[in-house]
Amino acid sequence: MPLDGRTQDFVPAETEVDEVGKVLLRAAEIVRERWQQGGLGFRGGRVCAMGAIHEASGASHDEWGGSYNRLAKKADGRLSDFIGRWIALWNDAKGRTAEEVAQAMEAAARMKE
Repeated sequence: MPLDGRTQDFVPAETEVDEVGKVLLRAAEIVRERWQQGGLGFRGGRVCAMGAIHEASGASHDEWGGSYNRLAKKADGRLSDFIGRWIALWNDAKGRTAEEVAQAMEAAARMKE
């Protein structure tokens, strides 16, 4: 379901989340704290949406280069399905805000596989 700016309309906030959803909820917190555009970022520093997911999943820094852990891979897939496009391009779109990214992550967290 592509994101159209009304994430709260898609999935009720009280919906229980699974393990992948918990990663996305933590990633949303990270995004609100230190989001960036234009690069994956570094653990503990500024990160894009994908970097936040990888950090929230517990992926080691070595895994950020392409060999993601299972949770990061599933969370990436769920967010991509929700927004309807590749995360990196969506994250870096002109005018995108950290709050939009965090809200999409929160809504995707409550989606069922």
